[in-house]
Amino acid sequence: LLTRLIKVLTCKHSKLRTNLDSVYRRNLAYLSKVLRERRIKCIIFDFDGTLVKLDIPWNEVKAKLVKDGLIKPWDNIMIGLYKSRRKKEYHKIDEVLREYENKAIKKLKKDHSLNALLKKVSENVKYMAIVSKQEKQAIERALDIMGISKTISLVVDREAEILRLEQLKRVLDKLGVLPEETLMFGDTIIDIVSALKLNITPISVTDNPYRFQQYIEYGVPCFKNVKEALKYIVLQWRCST
Repeated sequence: LLTRLIKVLTCKHSKLRTNLDSVYRRNLAYLSKVLRERRIKCIIFDFDGTLVKLDIPWNEVKAKLVKDGLIKPWDNIMIGLYKSRRKKEYHKIDEVLREYENKAIKKLKKDHSLNALLKKVSENVKYMAIVSKQEKQAIERALDIMGISKTISLVVDREAEILRLEQLKRVLDKLGVLPEETLMFGDTIIDIVSALKLNITPISVTDNPYRFQQYIEYGVPCFKNVKEALKYIVLQWRCST
């Protein structure tokens, strides 16, 4: 079964070196062990890029912010937002981001299969939370449109904390769970490193071949999308009972 799953997950990544297969298997085997031996109480999801893919033209957003003098050309958007906290520029940047986020959210549709998977996962975990660089009201609208709002216990947005590490700390504190009882789904290296710093088990989600290979080499369980990851987790729990 594990062999078949690996073939499915790597079918779109034909350029991966064959010697990565054993590392990939080992990473999944580690995740399986965690799921069997630990009582997982909480799963934390990054939002955009992991739980959903918002159609936001980030290059266009950054160009606009740079042109308006709101961020420096060498800063990414979130670094610019972080540097502007407690300054008048912060609200101007936030306003631009909200405009693009709202446009992207209007394009979302109900996701019945994701809702069904989250409900299955919720039978085994007490909490599911979201950490995001998006704004909370926008996230909650998106969750309503997708039909998955009832499965999410907590949303920590950029207004609460900008840095991913601090967002994860806030989730643990608010929900009263231990890092060892928690999984974190993310699509960036910042997600993975932040989880590891707190001793949270990270799970990477990406359909980018280069990132996919990177995460395998880093020893992180990797899936091409969040649904494949959730299916794997549900399967492991089912097999362990």
